Formats: sequence, C-alpha cells, structure tokens
Amino acid sequence: MWCNLLLCVVIQTERLTLRPLAMTDATALLEAAVESLPELIPWMGWAHPQYDIDDAEAWITYAHEMWALNREFCFGVFEGGRYLGNCGLDRADWTLRAANLGYWIRSSAVGAGFATEAANGLAAWAFRVHRLHRIEVVVMVGNERSERTALRLGATREGLARNKLTLHGEPKDATVFGLVPADIAAG
Repeated sequence: MWCNLLLCVVIQTERLTLRPLAMTDATALLEAAVESLPELIPWMGWAHPQYDIDDAEAWITYAHEMWALNREFCFGVFEGGRYLGNCGLDRADWTLRAANLGYWIRSSAVGAGFATEAANGLAAWAFRVHRLHRIEVVVMVGNERSERTALRLGATREGLARNKLTLHGEPKDATVFGLVPADIAAG
C-alpha cells in the first residue's frame, strides 16, 4: 500500500520530472548505469563493471524501504519519458532537520544542467515539505564535475572532511558544501 502512496510524490521543474523509481524503471536504470560506468566507478561505491538487472532491482527495492522508514528519498530524474539518473536525500537527521543530497546523471545527458536543475528542485521540496534547516552535498575530493554542480546549486563550500566517505573499503576525503533554505529559490 505505501508504494502506491510513494509513487504519488512528484517534483516538477522546468524541464524535469523527479519521482520515486518504480520496479518498471529497472531496465532504464540499468541502461543508464551501464552507459555511465566509466564516469561512476571512480566516485560511486555501488557502480561496478558487472552491474546488472539484479543490482538495479535491488536498488529500487532498497529505495522504497528507506522511503517507508523516512530515512532516504531517492528520485529518478526524467526528461519527458527518458530516464536521466537519480537525485536523492539520505542520512536524514530529524532532530537536526538536516540531510545529505546526492545526484548522478547518465553520461549522454551530462553538460545540459540536469543535475543542477534536479538538485535545486529536490532541495526546494525538502526545505518546504520536510522543513529542513540544512542540506549537505558531500563530494569526494577530485570529483570536480560534482563540485561544480554543488556550486551552481548555490551551496557554500564549507571545508574538507578527512576520511568522510568510504569507497571500495578505503576512506576518502570529501569537500562539504552546505545549503540552507535562503540559498534555494522557492520551488
């Protein structure tokens, strides 16, 4: 029953529709991930050379479970009917009214501003609907494209967090960017 309610949550931006992924999106997720593996593997722990339909379906199941627990909110990013990638909030801390924001866009759609547009729409929604006080964008050092997206979003570079992330079992430094409601245009 909760999945039906979950699928009613839609964020519309100028060009994009953000909505929770349905199991029927698994093939589109797989195709986008496989297309983008060379760009994803250096930064995303879930991306691996043998990524397959089971991985895509497992991710969608996990995303639904986390949404039901009010801990993570993963949205598929669509332009028209084309799946472009994901944008989501995780590590929700309801005491602090804070969460982390992440995003990835398939390689063939990079450079058109989709990540920034999706992240802006999601951040505006989170500030409005969940009354968050703060959103962090945590970017592994060296991921310059993601850093540029965070800055275009209006996030403030707040500092270096040593060993903040783990990739393939290894600690990695990350740059922390912060967003507060005043940084985002009302959505």
